[in-house]
Amino acid sequence: VLRGLLGFLLVAAGLTIRLDDLMPQKRRVIGLAILGTVLFVPFVGVATANVLPRLDLPVTLLGCLAFAALISPTNPVAILDFLGSPRVPQRVRTAIGSEAIFSAAVVAVLFFIFLDAAAGNRKLSAANAAMAFLVQDGGAILLGACIGFAALWLIRQVDHAQYAVLTSVAAVVGGYSLADRLGVCGPVVAACSGMCLGNSPTRLRIASET
Repeated sequence: VLRGLLGFLLVAAGLTIRLDDLMPQKRRVIGLAILGTVLFVPFVGVATANVLPRLDLPVTLLGCLAFAALISPTNPVAILDFLGSPRVPQRVRTAIGSEAIFSAAVVAVLFFIFLDAAAGNRKLSAANAAMAFLVQDGGAILLGACIGFAALWLIRQVDHAQYAVLTSVAAVVGGYSLADRLGVCGPVVAACSGMCLGNSPTRLRIASET
């Protein structure tokens, strides 16, 4: 799921984000995404590590933290219908969709940090976590922006609705494959490329044709 369907779902969520509406409330959105994750993951992880052994299910704290990170972000699948409703103000759609994307960006990295630590592949420390966020999320933002703008350039060359759809799908699949090879966060690449496509005048005009 993390390497397949999630990419298309995050691109779909990213297409609903308008940067003009996001910038005035960027601190609130980022704060909600980070604060919600920081509070939720330790709480659920510690609670799970204390409850499951009483049910004769041996677990480790790191494994429970990885599980908590996996279930903590706002589900982009659940909010797609809500974001597409014309009754919801654009500002609200932008805030909720952006929070879902940013929280997914945080927990996608947290999940693999805890998973690697639980498997003994990486020592859990603040320095390792900070480096993982810098490399995986920072690199993913740059890669996603490059892929998004490259897809826009290709779409403008042909200026056809069906070609735009195929190019967008190719950007998702290719972006995820490239993210895996470069060791950056695939969900963030997908979300950033979707935001680039969604804020293009070319895409907005083509969307009315499809």
